[in-house]
Amino acid sequence: MLRQLPQPFKTLYAATFAVFFIGFVTVAIADEPDGFRFVIVPFGLLMAAQGTVLALDVRGNATEYSRLLKTTKPMGVDYSGSFMSSVRAIRMLGAAVLVVGLFMTVAAVVGT
Repeated sequence: MLRQLPQPFKTLYAATFAVFFIGFVTVAIADEPDGFRFVIVPFGLLMAAQGTVLALDVRGNATEYSRLLKTTKPMGVDYSGSFMSSVRAIRMLGAAVLVVGLFMTVAAVVGT
């Protein structure tokens, strides 16, 4: 399903996964106390970018995501009649991901 999405979201999704995997493996190996912060900042920014793309429906990403949820059965679940397959729900989910990504980034920069 991911291969069928328009471009900004597909690239951001792959980059987020790569940052997550490489970053957390590096933190585990380096055993640096503040290393976690350097993983969360790019991860949060990429999450915020994904949320922005979906919330604003850039290049029809939310519309295409909605269409794919209706026509395919991700993980065997039929979302064709569900509210979650509507464009409005995908855009609201994108706004929520944007807020969480920004919160993670700010929390990592400010530090606790």
